[in-house]
Order: sequence, then C-alpha cells, then structure tokens
Amino acid sequence: MQTEECAINLWNWGVAKRAEDTITEKEQAMVRHISCKLSCWSQGLEASEGIVERNILMAMETGKGWIDAGKPDNATEFLGLALNSLEKLYLMMTQRSTQEADLNVHKTHVERDIFKVLTYQAEAAVFQGNFELASHLIQRCKDMLQRQPEEVRGCSMSADAVHTLAMLYYTLHIDMSRGRRGEGDCVGFDFLKMICDQFEQSPDIWKVLILQLDFLIKRGKEFLAQQKLEEVIKGHHTGKQLPLNILNHLHFILWNCAAKYFKIKNYTEALQWYNYSYSFYDANHSDPNLAKLLRNRASCFLNLNELFKAKEAVMLAEKCEEHSFFTQFILYKIAMKENDVLKGKYMFSTSAILAMGEMASQTEIKEMLLEENYSATDLLSIAAQIALDANEKKVAIKALESVVEHCQDTDQLFTSLRCMVRLSQEHDDDKNIFLSSAYKKLEDPLIWNERQEQRIKEGHWFRKIAWNLAVRNQDSLIMMQDCFLLSYKLSLFCPCDKTVLVAQKSCLIMAASVDLEMARNATCHKEQVQLLMKSLENINLCQELWIILQSTGAFNTDPTETILLLYEFEAKAKLNDPGLGNVLDSLWNLPNLDTKTLESIASLSMEAPAYYPSICKKVLQAALTLHKKQDSPDVYKISKCLHSLIKLTLPERSVELENCDQEEAWQYYKEAHAIISTSVS
Repeated sequence: MQTEECAINLWNWGVAKRAEDTITEKEQAMVRHISCKLSCWSQGLEASEGIVERNILMAMETGKGWIDAGKPDNATEFLGLALNSLEKLYLMMTQRSTQEADLNVHKTHVERDIFKVLTYQAEAAVFQGNFELASHLIQRCKDMLQRQPEEVRGCSMSADAVHTLAMLYYTLHIDMSRGRRGEGDCVGFDFLKMICDQFEQSPDIWKVLILQLDFLIKRGKEFLAQQKLEEVIKGHHTGKQLPLNILNHLHFILWNCAAKYFKIKNYTEALQWYNYSYSFYDANHSDPNLAKLLRNRASCFLNLNELFKAKEAVMLAEKCEEHSFFTQFILYKIAMKENDVLKGKYMFSTSAILAMGEMASQTEIKEMLLEENYSATDLLSIAAQIALDANEKKVAIKALESVVEHCQDTDQLFTSLRCMVRLSQEHDDDKNIFLSSAYKKLEDPLIWNERQEQRIKEGHWFRKIAWNLAVRNQDSLIMMQDCFLLSYKLSLFCPCDKTVLVAQKSCLIMAASVDLEMARNATCHKEQVQLLMKSLENINLCQELWIILQSTGAFNTDPTETILLLYEFEAKAKLNDPGLGNVLDSLWNLPNLDTKTLESIASLSMEAPAYYPSICKKVLQAALTLHKKQDSPDVYKISKCLHSLIKLTLPERSVELENCDQEEAWQYYKEAHAIISTSVS
C-alpha cells in the first residue's frame, strides 16, 4: 500500500509540475515511467478492476509521454503493457456480467482504449520509420472505425485519437506514396473524408477538416481545396464558427499558400488566398494579424497596379494597428508609385520616410524584427533603393539619413553613408555633413570593438573624399577649412605609416593656410584673433608630424619647414605674440635660407595689424647680403630691397627727419648709386 501511494503521489506531482511548466516533457515522461513501474509492481495478483483501469491509464499516458518527448523506443513497453492490461480488464468485466447489454457496454469501453493504444503505437512506429508496422496498425484502427462508428462518434477522447490517427495517415502516405503519388493521395484523401463524415458532430472535427484542406493544397488540388474552403467560410458565418486555435491554424495555411504565389510573382493568385483569409474576419475586428493581412493584400494590389485598392487596404491596416512601421512602408511604396504615374513632387513619399524615421527611433522598434524578418533599417534601405530606381536622389538621401541615424549594423551603416556621399555630388554642403557623420561614427569605440580593419578601410575612403571636396571648393574658404581638417581627423583612424603622415601634414598645412587667408579678410578683430589662434594650433600639430617625417631622412628638399615658419611668423606677428623672436631664431637656422623667404618675412612683419620695422629692416639687410653674393646679382631685386630699406629708415613726413638715422639712409643711397653705375657701365 505504501508503494502504491508513493507511485500515485509521484504521478500527481509530475502532473502539477508540468502544469506549472517547471519540468520538461521528457522529465514528466521520466516521472510517469517510474510511477507506472511502481504502480504495476505493487498491484499484486488479485488486483481490482479499479486498480487495473488506473494502471492502464498510467501505461497509456506514459507511452504517449515518451512519444511526445521524442523517445518512441521507450514507449513500446508501456503501450504493450496497456494492451495486455486491457485484455485482462475485459476478461474481468465479462466474468462479472451476464447480460448482453452490459457486455456490449464493456466491449465499447475497452475497444475505445484499444483504439487509442493502437493509435499511439502507430505514432511510435512512424517515429521509428517502421512504416510497414505503422500501416498495419492504422488499418486496424480504420477497421475499428468502420465497424463501430456509432459508439465512437462524439466521444471527445476518441476524437483526439482520430485526429492523431489522421495526422499519422497523412504523414505515412506522404512518405510511402512518393513513387505512386496518385494511389497514395486517393487513399489518404478517402480516409480523411471518411473521418470527416463519421465525426461530423464531434467538437474536434475541425482538426481533421483543416488537415484535409492542408492535404489538398499540398497535393496541388487547390480547386477542391477552394471548394471545401468556401463551405467552411459559409459555415463559419452561419453558426458553425471555427474555434480560435483552429482558425489561426487555417490562417497560417492560407497565408503560406498566398506567400508561395507572391514569391513567384503570381499576385492575382496570392491575392485570392489572402482574400479567403480576410473573409473570416468581421467588419469590427481589429488586431495586428488583420493589419498584417491587409498589408499583404495591399502589396498584391500594388504589384497589380491597382493603387486605389492598395491604398484602401493599407488605410484599413492603419486603423487596425496604429503607428505600424510596415504600414508606413507600404504607404511609401504606394506614394512612389503614384508619383511615378502623376509625375508629382514626391511630397507624400518624403512624409512617409519621415514617419518611418520617427518610428525607428522608438526603442521597441529598434530591438524587434518586423514582418518577414526585416528590421526597421532594412526597410528604410529598401525605401532608398526604390527611390533610386525612380531616379529620386533627394528621397533616397532622406531614407538613408534615417538608416544612418538608427542603424545598429556597421556594414549597413557605412554602406548607407558612402551611398549618401556619392548621391550628393552636386551638393557639397550636404556631402560635408555626411562626411562629418562618418567621422562621428568612426569615432565611436563601441562600434569598432573587434573590427579595426574595417575601421581603417572606412577611414581611408572618407579621408580621400574629404580632401577632394576641399580641393574642389577653392571658392569657399570655410568649406575648404572644414574639409581639410575633416580629412586630417579621418586619417587618425588609419595606421601612421609614411603615406598617412604625409597626408596629415598636407591637410594641416592647407588648413593653416586657409585660416590665415580668412584672418587677412576678417573685418572683426575678435574673429581675426580666433582664426589666427586656430592657424597656430594646426601649425603646431604639423610641426610635430614634420619632426617624425624628417626622422625618416627622405625629405631633405621638402619646403615644409620653411612654409611652417612663414605661417607661424605671420600668425604670431599679427597676434603680437612674445614668442616671435623664437620664430626668427629658427629662421636663421634654416639650412637653405633664401632671399625669397627673407623678403616674405619682411613683408609679413609690416602687414597690418603687425608692425615690426626693426625685424623688417634686419631681414631685408640679410636678403641684400644674399643678393650681392649671387654670381649674377639681380639688380632689380637689389634695387627693390634698397628701396624698402631707405623707406624704413627715412620717415614719410619731412618734419620727422631730425629723428631718423640719416647716415644709414645715406649709405643705402650710396650703395644704390654704385650698383646703378656698375650696371650702366
């Protein structure tokens, strides 16, 4: 008794835990296995009918549990035990009853359970690939159905078994009749028809009916399936409503059939199957599945160029499911198609893109996959492609901007950015914005955790584009400055090899040059100071790079150092920077100091707002000395140099003559006279 009680308690514990979903099907089958073994072991030789019936139920459920857990081999023992116990139970029942009516009741009771056990055995045989045994067992079940239709009909337990049997028969004939399709189909369909006829009043008859429809559709007998389907639709709306789970299964079958035709671009046939599904909904129904169905119908109408019907369907979808990204995508496709027909201004398509962009920013949209496993950014990319196919670059750029804003996939992100840059060939301002976006994305360390090679590749591509854009915009100093600096910043994501260092140096020199040019043209003192400071920053960065490049020994004739000194001198002179003397010291130490450099320094030292006459005089004197050392002195240049020195020495107004160094001026005049005399003779 203690063992029996333990077996029952363990069984009930397994049932409760499975109901709570805290154990798996396999674990429940293991619990049942132990419980059933304990119960059978404890029943003894003189077990009562009640104990035998309980053990039959436990053996059947254990066998079915192992089948559901995918272990049909373990089920064989328990299903055999159930059959043996059923024979024992029938014998016990007949021994205590003498009336024929009672015997018939007992026979029906036992045969009902035998029918279920045979069904489970057939299911296990199919699992094991033993189709010959499965066919034999199914035939026995079929004979029992034909022999006792009245007794079995309407019994829900038997109806479940019949549904399982029908599924097995269907599966069995799919596997066995591939070489003799016509014969197998005929037998399978006749069997399903027989079940439908005999179990017409059963609440589970819908399961077999759906199986019958699926059988017809998969066997290509779609005309027969449509006839049957129309009967089901009529019955559904006249009192024979399908249970929700069956209806959902039917929708799944119909949508699969429609999708098959949609894939091969037979939109008329696809629409027909979607319409069958739509006919099960009433006018007031509203749920996401209906919205999806309406969008699918809209897509069919769209591909059939029935734009009004497509718009009508998608508007209904919008009522069923507000704020649907996919609905906006269909509206966008319709708008693009309408604009193609009407040659409009693409206003509606742009508004649909904006709506999709707003929806894509929502967290739940970002994290979920939409219909057909498309993400929000996937659909925006498709929207961009549709616009490109229609030669509408502005709409395509709008879509790609949304992709860049919301995309989590690095490849998709930079593909979109490159495409945007290419599409904006005629709009350099837009291109500069897109390049800045690329820089921000390249700067984000989270994106490039383990993808440094791609980061380098993207950096090279965008830095070259930024350089070319700067060169193209020589009429716009601001654009030039932005692009040169952007090219430099983008190059920082690339390895510091010689090529990249030279590119960085060029970018910084050009940026400093543009800053100085803008400072010369600035009318506001504050703005001028800011520009000169920016120029100095770029010069200092470039000087650091130049030191690294010089260490390679390959830039002996490169004028970079001289150019940087000239730029630095101009900026510091105009800022009245106390470090100007250090610049001059560096100038005197140049290995190849020439007259042109000295004359440039002289000019810059007197260019407003700079005013350094002493520095100007000093470098002009050095320039004059170098001129005179030439093998063939240039009289014109010497004369020009002397002219400047005299002008610096003598004041412009005669009243200031007393305070000037007249002796120095007289020496310059004498030198000029000597040179003129020499050149004349």
